[in-house]
This record gives sequence, structure tokens and C-alpha cells, in this order.
Amino acid sequence: MKVSSKDNKKVAIVTGASRGIGKAIAFRFGEKGARVVVNYKNSFREADEVVAEINNSGGEAVKYCADVSEYLQVQKMVEYVVEKWKKIDILINNAGIVKDSLLIKMNLDNWDEVINTNLTGTFNCIKAVTPIMILQKSGYIINISSICGVRGNFGQTNYSASKSAILGLTKSAARELGKFHINVNAILPGFNLTAMSKSETEGNSVAISKKMIERAKAESVLNTLGNLDELSEFVVFLASLKSVSGQVFNIDSRII
Repeated sequence: MKVSSKDNKKVAIVTGASRGIGKAIAFRFGEKGARVVVNYKNSFREADEVVAEINNSGGEAVKYCADVSEYLQVQKMVEYVVEKWKKIDILINNAGIVKDSLLIKMNLDNWDEVINTNLTGTFNCIKAVTPIMILQKSGYIINISSICGVRGNFGQTNYSASKSAILGLTKSAARELGKFHINVNAILPGFNLTAMSKSETEGNSVAISKKMIERAKAESVLNTLGNLDELSEFVVFLASLKSVSGQVFNIDSRII
């Protein structure tokens, strides 16, 4: 792979970008003029719709199917992007799943699948793009953790553990990669009504109820839920700050 481009357009990979937070972030980058790679695993039709939406709005996007928990698939995705656009400026590690149940009832498959996708998937993507960003002497990596990674959450020991571990991964990666001018940060989204929070992911046994939504609002100092427009705008902004790295940002109005 040859890494060289005088093109000023940024190239951003957004994992898990077929819906929810990933979709909002991908669309925002496209809106701001970046070339966007919409990564997905199973949601082919939804990924097509996101790409079409970005392209029809004057942006430039392609989709790429890769399971982030499989390093070789991630590596092939990175190779494809470099072959197509000669560089990778931004990586947004958003891909994640939930397999909720009480700790005492949680089976090992559900534990492993969440850890492998959410945590190992984030590691795989960072590992795959790092050589490219080192050659470029620049890059932004933003990991989407969760407020659950700090607070914990009932019925989500696997999810909370994966999101908490992402914070340690973020800070360690920032220390190692800073000398190459690669910025690594993480954000903590709050309660957003995405497909995941609505428990549409196959295998969930803890459903989101009106009571849980009201409790999230009550815990908020603004009595509101998360806002995807504001979150995606912040992510794009963060991917422009050269002097900020190794930080964790709480994008929520619940105090932690």
C-alpha cells in the first residue's frame, strides 16, 4: 500500500455506521466535506441508504462490509480505503452490540460476543490504521464508549465492561501514538433513542421501557435525552483539534 495524497479532503472510516450513532456521525462527516467509509456487518440495505443519503446531499461515501471482531476483515477494509483514497485521516470506532441479561443468567457466548465486538473490534481497527497514520504523521482516532462504562448499568455487565475497557485502551493508545501526531480520544454518549437502545438487537432480554426513559430524563440535569445532532457535531469538531488527546468527553447531561 502506498500512502500519499495531496487531496485536502479528509477520509473517515466510521464503523457500525448503518444506523444510530454511527449513521449520524457518518452523515455529519459527509456534510462537512469528508470522504466517508460506511462500515457495516449485517445491515446491507441500511448501509446502502446511508451511502445514498450522503452522496445525494453532495458528499462522497462508500460502504464496506467487515466484522470488526475479525482482524483480517478489518485489515482488508483498511487496504481497500488506502487503495481508493490513498490515506486515512479519521477512524471512528463506533461498532458495538448489546446482549443484555442479568449477570447470574448471562451465558458465556453473550459475554464473549459483546467483548469481541465492542472491545476487541476497537483494538483491531486501531491496530490496522496505525501504520497508515504513522506514515502520514497524522490521524484522529475517536472511540465511542458509553456512560455505562463509568456508571455501570443494570443487566449490562458485558456491555459496561467492554465500554469501560475502551477508556483504558484510549488512554494507552494516546500515550503510544502521540509522538506520531496521532490523536486518540473517547466520548461517552448518554441515553440516545437509537436502534440499540430500543433493544432491536437480536438476543436482548432487557427491553427499554417508558419507565427507563423517564428515569434517564430524571437523572439528567436538563431533564432530556441525548441529541444525535449535537453528538455528531462534537465528534467532527474533536477530529479537528490537534492539541487534544488521551481525553474522555461525557456527551450527556447526567453527572458522573
